[in-house]
Order: sequence, then structure tokens, then C-alpha cells
Amino acid sequence: MTLDDTNRAIIQLLQVDGRRAYADIAKEVGLSEAAVRQRVRRMLDTSVIQIVAVTDQIQMGYPRAAMIAINVDGDVQVAAEKIAQIDEVDYLVSTAGGIDLLAEVFATHDEHLFDSAQPHPRDRGRPARADLYVLQDSQANLPMGHT
Repeated sequence: MTLDDTNRAIIQLLQVDGRRAYADIAKEVGLSEAAVRQRVRRMLDTSVIQIVAVTDQIQMGYPRAAMIAINVDGDVQVAAEKIAQIDEVDYLVSTAGGIDLLAEVFATHDEHLFDSAQPHPRDRGRPARADLYVLQDSQANLPMGHT
């Protein structure tokens, strides 16, 4: 699916409020409510967007957050599948460059956070090294094209 400027404007509005009424979006982008509904449905159906609940991890009881840069000995996909099973891992991506995987983790306290970042004994598809970057402040979920 090709995104035009109108689709991008709709996405920006939904990033601010995923429950915003199609009638309100229509006024902002200059389309009918039906046209906005159709565009949103198409973007949902083609997985261009997802509309989900975003939680506040502090309110959920996880006030400590970090990014963990992970290098793997062996199969990165096997390691990623194992790491994705860890409850504290909120987000996991494979990368190109100096690290194999990047994970965002949330924990109840510092010791919990540091335990989550420790590599397991070396084995096929296990983390060989994990560098922890504790998050101090977050600018998360900024709308696309923010200034």
C-alpha cells in the first residue's frame, strides 16, 4: 500500500488519539467520514497501522526501564525467540551493525532490571554479551513527523 499525504495526516492524528472520531479526522484532512473510515480500514487490513492500548509502565508497577544491546553467539533467531519469552521484554528487534538484538525491558526495581540484562551461559543462540542502558526520561510514542 502506498501512503499519500492524506494517509500520513490520518496516521498522525491517530497517533495522538487512537480513538479519535472519524468525523473529527475527516474535518482535519478534508475528506468525508466514510472516506476516512475506508482509508483507516485499508491501513489496518494491510498492517500499515495497528490501533492498540499503550500502557504507562510506571502505573503498571514497572518503574525501571532500560534498553539492552545484545550480541549473540550462534543463531540470532533462536536467541530472539528465547528472549521474546521473557516477561520483562516489551520490545525486541534485530539490528544491523555492532549489535545483534536490541530489547526494551521494564522492571520493578534496579536488581530486577540488572538480573534481566545478564547473559546466560554461552550456548547455541544464547546472548554472549548484553550492555544495559538505563532509561532516565522518555519521549516515547511521539507522533510521526513531530517537531
